[in-house]
Amino acid sequence: MTPEDILDSELENLNYAVALEVFEYQPDKHRSGRFLRGNTSFYPRDYSRDVHAAFDVVKEMKKKGWLFILNNEGERWEATFYRDEKKSINVVDVTAESAICKAALLAVLEEE
Repeated sequence: MTPEDILDSELENLNYAVALEVFEYQPDKHRSGRFLRGNTSFYPRDYSRDVHAAFDVVKEMKKKGWLFILNNEGERWEATFYRDEKKSINVVDVTAESAICKAALLAVLEEE
């Protein structure tokens, strides 16, 4: 995915991308849109709409060495993942959950 793809993604596509790129789940080759954990096939969680799932994204990013800030700017939310003053990813979006997902994906993309 390109940064533009991430920022323009619909919520369902964000959920799949977060499961694939942030959590590094293996896609289920026999069931479209699903992942495998052992022999269990599952759909990704609703990271882009469920605040609890979104904060699991934050926890996973912290395991990868990223720090996190969330700010409310009126009707918009700013999610920032950073490692130091030189390396930070900021995304402003209409919900905290979608801002978190997009910022996490951009941070993972930057590491590649």
